[in-house]
Amino acid sequence: MCPGSPARETTADQAIRARTESSFFEALEIPGGKPVDVGKLDVAALVNASAPNTHFRINDDEKENFNATWRMKLREVFAAQNIVDELQEWESTGLSRGRWCLKLQVMAIKPNSWFRVHGHPNIEFEHTLAGVLKEVRMKEPLQIDTFTPMGDGTLEGPDLGAMLAAKRQKEAAVDDDFYHGEVRKGEFLANSVGSVHQTYTEEEGALVLVLWSGCHANIRPEKCGGLADVLRPSAGWSCSCFEE
Repeated sequence: MCPGSPARETTADQAIRARTESSFFEALEIPGGKPVDVGKLDVAALVNASAPNTHFRINDDEKENFNATWRMKLREVFAAQNIVDELQEWESTGLSRGRWCLKLQVMAIKPNSWFRVHGHPNIEFEHTLAGVLKEVRMKEPLQIDTFTPMGDGTLEGPDLGAMLAAKRQKEAAVDDDFYHGEVRKGEFLANSVGSVHQTYTEEEGALVLVLWSGCHANIRPEKCGGLADVLRPSAGWSCSCFEE
């Protein structure tokens, strides 16, 4: 199956709906400190490596087109969001925001799971292979300049409550800083530096291919509670990444 192909029920859709545990599969680490030749990334091979578990397999005669479409969408989606400079920085240096190497990874996220509210200190690019990845997203990115390691390989995000309180007071804004979004099977999403959201799944679950650093700037519940009814500030804090 190629990126962006018409949605239809597949074995992978059935498998992700039936999952009782979420899994991160072995990643393809992309070295930093030198230019990245995106044309040499065999994305299809990485996806197929997890096929025995995910039931999502790309046929041999579709691999070339899958890789070509993924590369095309990578540039298209970043350009559409006016953040192509962030992508070009990584391609030219192998580092996002001058610091983070990226990797490609397949994730199988079980139904009815929530990640922590988090900010992005670097770029991400996500492609939904099966199911639906949903999110509550902050409309405007934040300037995330400082990070505190949390001891579990992640970073502590900013005090979102304080930042939004100042913004709302200055602009006399109402509580409309967040909106619902979703990335359906065959669709793509770019997360810019400073973007803030909370991703989750419903009964469909989500099988996703992600280009990311492996690190989020997680925002503690006390620093994002009460901001919007659509957020679940405490979700994900009882385990490593997500919870029901």
